[in-house]
Amino acid sequence: MTEEWSKIASLYDGPRAVGGSLQVGAGRLRFRAHAIDRALKGREIDVPLDAISRLTLTDRSLLAPRRHVLVETYDGVRARFLVNGAKKVIHRLSRDVSEATGTAVEVVGLD
Repeated sequence: MTEEWSKIASLYDGPRAVGGSLQVGAGRLRFRAHAIDRALKGREIDVPLDAISRLTLTDRSLLAPRRHVLVETYDGVRARFLVNGAKKVIHRLSRDVSEATGTAVEVVGLD
């Protein structure tokens, strides 16, 4: 069973960044918005780890000077997170997804 862990993160919902916590545990990936963004109906995520099809470390750009973690699921959910230590988050999340599914998840952008 996956060890529970969490990181402070922002989830991009279009041009808006929703502040909160990225949480992994009990076979699920969750993003829980902090109280202010919950009150403003900020987007939250709750997906099973075995639904995750791809993890991407995004490239930097003028609009996004820091690299983000992009999580994609088999049913088309896409969630882009700004989180400190993005490479480490992808490594840890890919290990957790592989543990949940028994197979390696596709990881893009780490080279």
